Amino acid sequence: MAPMARSQVPMNPGSPTSSASSPMFRFGVIADIQYCDIEDGYNYARTQKRHYRGSLEMISAATTYWRERNVKFVCQMGDIIDGQCRSSNKGPGGSTSETALASVLAALREAGNGVDFVHLIGNHELYNFNRDDLDSRLGTRSPVTGKEYHVVRPC
Repeated sequence: MAPMARSQVPMNPGSPTSSASSPMFRFGVIADIQYCDIEDGYNYARTQKRHYRGSLEMISAATTYWRERNVKFVCQMGDIIDGQCRSSNKGPGGSTSETALASVLAALREAGNGVDFVHLIGNHELYNFNRDDLDSRLGTRSPVTGKEYHVVRPC
């Protein structure tokens, strides 16, 4: 059997008003933001240049895209800040980890008031914060179960 073209896949199977052009909802995904307010550098193997501050520009492009498409929720899949934040010098406003996280969260809020976020924890978060700190900043635990996983029913 040949695979179906995207336009042939029903977005809401079984719905009396289903059509390929009317999705049930739209959601966004972003991963590996790895922001840090430091000069560009290289990965561990020194094979790829890293543009740490450029992450905020990428977030801006993503939030514009999400707003234009009426995205309802976004899953941030971890590594929201880079592990380099921990070893960077502390700035006048507090630790680099805290200010970096605040900068990224402010940039993500540009997606708009109607967008909900589910934040997952990556290894780089754990280089900078403990799990309780992450929960207080990102809401990573379910308020019902206290577990660090979520069941999302957008419709």
